[in-house]
Amino acid sequence: MNGFTDIPDSLSGRGVAGAGAVIANFGGRPWAIASYEMHTGTVGGRQMGWGVLSTSSSTWGPSAMGRVWMDVTNDGKKSWIQCGPFDTTARGARITTPAYPTSNSASRAFRVCAQVSSVSPQSDILCTPWW
Repeated sequence: MNGFTDIPDSLSGRGVAGAGAVIANFGGRPWAIASYEMHTGTVGGRQMGWGVLSTSSSTWGPSAMGRVWMDVTNDGKKSWIQCGPFDTTARGARITTPAYPTSNSASRAFRVCAQVSSVSPQSDILCTPWW
């Protein structure tokens, strides 16, 4: 699918391009929290990048949904393809996006974006910097 390779949710690599947290507030209090980050590593003998989302095991409201996707550009950020979103409603879950090959070309870049939502509270969409 567009050069992406499915990977297990348990796969970890080296964290790159920073990480962040998405928080949905309800009544002025955190209602659902998830962290997101970009990883790189070897998948099937190739260097690849992918996104990771981890939902909180303690602050995760009923009907909360964590969402993660990865954008890849091959033309210096003029346009990009989006892989995802991939969703989870589970407390304390870890999910990944499929992986995409890295490149020495300055034209290729990746970023990982995430959001937490439900029927009412919803976080902003946040993304790592392009890497």
